[in-house]
Amino acid sequence: MAEMDHPFSAYKGDKPYVFVSYAHRDSSAVFPELVWLKDSGFNIWYDEGIEAGTEWTASLARAIKGAKLFLYFVSPNSVRSLNCRNEVSFALEHNVQVIAVHLERTELPDGLSLSLSTRQAILKHETSQHEYSEKLKSRISAYLDQPVESTAIREESFTPSNATNEPAMLHKEGFLRQLWRRRVIQYSAMYLSAAWILLQVAALIGDALSLPDWVDQVILAVSVIGLPLVLFFTWLRKSPAIQDSASTVAPDPGVKDTSPDSLSSLPSVVVLPFRARESDELEMLTAEGLTDDITTLLASVKGIKIVPRQAVGRKLTADDDALQIARRLGGRYGLTGSIRRHGDKLRVSTELADVNNNEQMWSRKFDRQTDDIFAIQDEIAKGVVGTLGGIINRVEAARALRKPPDNLQAWELVRRAMSVTWDWRPETLNQCLLDARRAMELDPNYDIAHSVTAWSLAWRSAHGWSPDIEAERYEALLEADEGIRLGFDNAEALYGGIITNWALGQPERAIQIYESAIARRPDFFTAYPFAIGSVGVAYAKAGRPEEGFEHLKIYEDNFPDDQEGAAWARVLKGHAELACRNYAEAAKLHANPPSEYNGMCRVVALMNSNEVDEAKAEFDRLRRANPGIKLDHYVEHFKTYHVDKSVGEELSNALVRLQEVL
Repeated sequence: MAEMDHPFSAYKGDKPYVFVSYAHRDSSAVFPELVWLKDSGFNIWYDEGIEAGTEWTASLARAIKGAKLFLYFVSPNSVRSLNCRNEVSFALEHNVQVIAVHLERTELPDGLSLSLSTRQAILKHETSQHEYSEKLKSRISAYLDQPVESTAIREESFTPSNATNEPAMLHKEGFLRQLWRRRVIQYSAMYLSAAWILLQVAALIGDALSLPDWVDQVILAVSVIGLPLVLFFTWLRKSPAIQDSASTVAPDPGVKDTSPDSLSSLPSVVVLPFRARESDELEMLTAEGLTDDITTLLASVKGIKIVPRQAVGRKLTADDDALQIARRLGGRYGLTGSIRRHGDKLRVSTELADVNNNEQMWSRKFDRQTDDIFAIQDEIAKGVVGTLGGIINRVEAARALRKPPDNLQAWELVRRAMSVTWDWRPETLNQCLLDARRAMELDPNYDIAHSVTAWSLAWRSAHGWSPDIEAERYEALLEADEGIRLGFDNAEALYGGIITNWALGQPERAIQIYESAIARRPDFFTAYPFAIGSVGVAYAKAGRPEEGFEHLKIYEDNFPDDQEGAAWARVLKGHAELACRNYAEAAKLHANPPSEYNGMCRVVALMNSNEVDEAKAEFDRLRRANPGIKLDHYVEHFKTYHVDKSVGEELSNALVRLQEVL
């Protein structure tokens, strides 16, 4: 089994922490748990914390003795591991509290069974994910004396009247965070210190040279006038995090990096849509899914720069010159291919070419069973990486982090569900939800299936199309968290968590998911910029509009050739403008809305722009498309649109006024 990269640095500090013992062979199962626990606010120490050149046993001993809690992941592999057994024994000898999490049914040796018999155990393989998560977090929190808010949404937040928790306070905290991120506080402190020193020096020199008193007064006045200027110009600066995000998360595809280092160590690759027969729906879905998965897999490989999937477009026509498209997008190499399905047989042809001279670098044909598609993805990725001088085991490591589904039918169901996710009508979202839930039944550990289920439920709830809105909101947020846990290193899975949370009035949680991912890897969402656009809306809804529009600009720049992508860029900007109460601009961006929900956003914007007649006409158009549209539902829903309750009330009141004039 390929060794996985450690997902984050081990904790080093004076606060209580958890020591984690596990078998390296179980890293693909354990690392998502560690990321989830860290994101929940716990300090985690695991063997990543042993520095090169230090003595292994001594480092482990110090870490175990200093831990407040010892967390042991039990599996056949860890039971056979002498290191794990020694770590457990050492923890027990030094009276460190132990919790054992059983990843799977495991027969314990007599000695280990006796040692753990009086310790708390959680049988993960026998409990639901929600029950397991809550039980583990509550026990760790109790031992660390560290109350941690559940990542699952509190039940009281599902009623429209209290869907946000003290939004004014959150808004204030967001403003203070902005001051710190933009270094306004730091520069102000430096300025005041320098001004104080200058005044002291001026006083000493004035006494020595018998200067008139007005000299000190002038220096004081200049210092006072200079302070607001320092505050103003420091605020205008982009925060370093945003500058880094703009340069590393989604580089401008229209600009080539031609420095020798970048060309040799970071070759850029454009994965073009694999061609298929448009008359065969399953073949088209397979081609699109193959393109998506290869792009995402290559994006996880260190040393390869991948042009975002959404920048390329969803399919190629017969007249499209694939390598010319790759060249225009700033790629150095283009990967093209085609597929044919005949029953359970699959033929895939692919080649990698240098876009500058059209030279074929590598090609391969596969004639396999359809359930070999995941092996084909691996082999294509290895062919690309090997040809470009990379190390093949990078693909193995990337694949280990992004485990393919165990069931081909589950993969096909998810791809079909994703193909209609943006077609927001009751019947299409219902079918999407059925496909995603069926995929979860076939493969409960399929991260994207949970993600698609989450956002399908979220948008049914947002539209008021659910038979039980509060129940589906709750389920959506739980499935989003499960998708994040299973797919902690998969941008496509995390995207579902981001959009689900801001759609259901939890933008702070959406931002947390995003910032946690890019803290682990700044280019995390390079291949899936939809997440960057979505978190832009979350920032705007959380009272951080500058960051929101910067992320939306990054997202928008990824769509030079994709009309559908550009259309959704306008929609997302419309949501952000509505959150900022720029009603005229929001109404313009939401013109010709692709869904009822976006149409209602336009209605709100028009009402608050005093365009009452146009708002009535827009609502009538939506009512003709859906006679059962629930205006009362939207009145309540828009109350939770922003963390600042006053913004939500203003949006909601627009619809109350609409009810009065209809």
